[in-house]
Amino acid sequence: MQQAIEQQKKNGRIKMLLILAVCIAPVVASYFTYYVIKPTGRTNYGDLIDPTQHAMPALGA
Repeated sequence: MQQAIEQQKKNGRIKMLLILAVCIAPVVASYFTYYVIKPTGRTNYGDLIDPTQHAMPALGA
């Protein structure tokens, strides 16, 4: 009987640690990608529209 209880405790702890690992994994991955894998510098070569044009004319006009 004692062995069955110990086995249940062991299985419960393993399940708890697996759930904890699944919950912590995205946080660890986000910190890793933000602080370790840094993207290279990029430049956008877009042109700004000047003067700004509105998609719809004013309702009062």
